Amino acid sequence: MINEGAFDDVGAAMMIHPGTDNIIYPYVLAVDACFVEFHDRNAHAAGSPWKGRNALDALVLAYQAVALMRQQSQPTVRIHGKIHHGGERPNIIHDYTRAEYSVRAPDAPLLNEMKQRVVDCFAGAAQATGCEYSVSWKSAELDCYSNMANNGPLAEAYGGHWLDLGVRATDLAGDMKGSFGSTDMGNVSHVVPAIHPMYLIPHESGNHTAQFTAAAATEEGHMLTLKASQAMALTALDWLTDPDLRDRALADFDRYHGN
Repeated sequence: MINEGAFDDVGAAMMIHPGTDNIIYPYVLAVDACFVEFHDRNAHAAGSPWKGRNALDALVLAYQAVALMRQQSQPTVRIHGKIHHGGERPNIIHDYTRAEYSVRAPDAPLLNEMKQRVVDCFAGAAQATGCEYSVSWKSAELDCYSNMANNGPLAEAYGGHWLDLGVRATDLAGDMKGSFGSTDMGNVSHVVPAIHPMYLIPHESGNHTAQFTAAAATEEGHMLTLKASQAMALTALDWLTDPDLRDRALADFDRYHGN
């Protein structure tokens, strides 16, 4: 939508998302994802294993290397992976394996640094096992998600309406905390002033779980969603009727982006 010009004549953008707390300044991370493949030659695991080069060993070693690297990573960095293909049969030396990784960080420079460190883990595993490897990043073909540039004046306006509706955000003082997910709303926030508040639906587990689905379907879940939507609608009305808010929001946007 950004690339097709959908936001060219838009003044500001707002979005809400249910979560585990009432937050007006969500800490949203930039993210990129990749597929890594290890390949070499197979052999019979009992008869002549020395003739093969085990791509599964390479992938397991890479997985462990990334896991160990987390100890020396910033607290705001997130790296997680999934093995899609681990081999064909237990009685062969595997010639092909494939995994997918997501790397998240609070800004583009740190994201690029962590991506390189992940690739170094892949390269080291390949060298140690004598295998070949290849990496393809999502951002090579598509835009990856940017961090969220929360607009201060818009967030304050939303938080004020929340207070009027009987809801208190835990980060009204402007502390950037809560949520470590990623969203394409982050990309939008670098094009126009934008906010992405998170609102609480009480439940026993985190988002994207069966427990959360059940909590969201309750009467309380619906009422809390309506209240969050009211605050967003009132903030949109402020944008349309308050020139001072627009000026402060645009100044904040320019300041964040060094204009």
